[in-house]
Amino acid sequence: MWFKQSRALGPSAVVGIVAMVAIEYAANGGQLVPQAAPAADPTFQAHLERGPCLGACPVYSVDIDAAGHVTFVGRRSTTEPSVSCQGTRHGLISAHGVSALEASVDRSGVFGLKAAYQAPITNQSAFRVTVTRHGRTKTVLDYAGGMVGMPKAVTELETAIDSATDDRACVAPAKLVAR
Repeated sequence: MWFKQSRALGPSAVVGIVAMVAIEYAANGGQLVPQAAPAADPTFQAHLERGPCLGACPVYSVDIDAAGHVTFVGRRSTTEPSVSCQGTRHGLISAHGVSALEASVDRSGVFGLKAAYQAPITNQSAFRVTVTRHGRTKTVLDYAGGMVGMPKAVTELETAIDSATDDRACVAPAKLVAR
């Protein structure tokens, strides 16, 4: 029995303590002290491009690098209204924002996806995502991809890039094409 402030801890308390230590050990990758967060990937880059369609689709591209630098380029749509920010704009996101986007890229499994998901239809907006992670680069084309079995992870990655850059001021969500 263990003693604490004149109270004995019975076998069930000792088993509970051992279980908590074992859980912490497993959660920390076999170490009793948590490891530091992995170092940022200096090669990281994310690019999202949304192309024109027959209707009023937002046309723009956004790039993010490992340092958090953001470049947004708004272009005219074939049918108005176009995105509200025309031309090139620059911004910066936090290291935490870059890290969260890197985690989204990792969760997406982008390097195992096909290069293109294209439905046999016309007049849709093409979405192109290109990411570089640990020196590897992958581009995925989404042209009405949901119609041809594109994994939901592609749309989630497109959304993660938009969210990380907080480009709502330039691209109103109501103007985005529903897929």
